[in-house]
Amino acid sequence: MWTQTSSFIFDNLSKDTGLFWLLHKKRGCTVSYDEIKINVWPERILHKSEKPDVRREEINMLVYRLRKKLGKYGQSIVSVPRYGYMLDI
Repeated sequence: MWTQTSSFIFDNLSKDTGLFWLLHKKRGCTVSYDEIKINVWPERILHKSEKPDVRREEINMLVYRLRKKLGKYGQSIVSVPRYGYMLDI
């Protein structure tokens, strides 16, 4: 499940489920790459003041897999160039 701090952090969720939950919670709003990193990969934060060590390619591959799992609904995940993603439903 997830615990709430200053931002919500996922525990025991697959990465694609965590990403979907984050996008759904903020549907209609753009979610930045940094916000995705912090919320989907909290285990890769070394110090509280740092962002997780997650490359953009990892995020893009996760979005690709999630879109595939969602089938025809995957097109609802919209890329916002140089910023992040949005669930447009």
